[in-house]
Amino acid sequence: MEYPFYDLLVRFDKKHGDQVHRNRQENIKAAVCLEGTCRWHFPIIMRLFSYYLGPDWNIYLFHTPYNHKYVFDVLPNWDIKTFVIQTPKLNAQVYNDVVRTPQFWANFPETTILNFEPDAILCQPWDTKWEKWDMIGAPCGTDTYNGGLRLTKRDLMIRAATKYQGTSYRDWE
Repeated sequence: MEYPFYDLLVRFDKKHGDQVHRNRQENIKAAVCLEGTCRWHFPIIMRLFSYYLGPDWNIYLFHTPYNHKYVFDVLPNWDIKTFVIQTPKLNAQVYNDVVRTPQFWANFPETTILNFEPDAILCQPWDTKWEKWDMIGAPCGTDTYNGGLRLTKRDLMIRAATKYQGTSYRDWE
């Protein structure tokens, strides 16, 4: 995280460092993070998303054996759903292999999914106006998109992952 984001995160953590999240069974929205490192800003980002999304969102965390202890040390008392991805390193290839399977998306009973990476931030409370769309993600070139912050509908992602499983995104229609 580069300045000025460093300053923003430090100020947020001083004010909301005690933020705790608890998933609720009745929620229909989920925020999903895949993280395989022990970066200093990870717990702050998790608290920031929890704070700005609020209690109506469940949080899911996919992590590796490498950072398993770290995750639970830096998020004590959090009641969220976690999954261990059995890989020594969570790189871009592993990330893409995981999220491009129907099994990944079937983990979520919620209908609206916000994928975020630990280098993404929210700066204000969530606005529900975005939820009317099936997918929102930032473009990143001519044949791909930036997955750092992406809003999707679970059923759409299950259909796409089923249809295109085992293919390169370059082959997608």
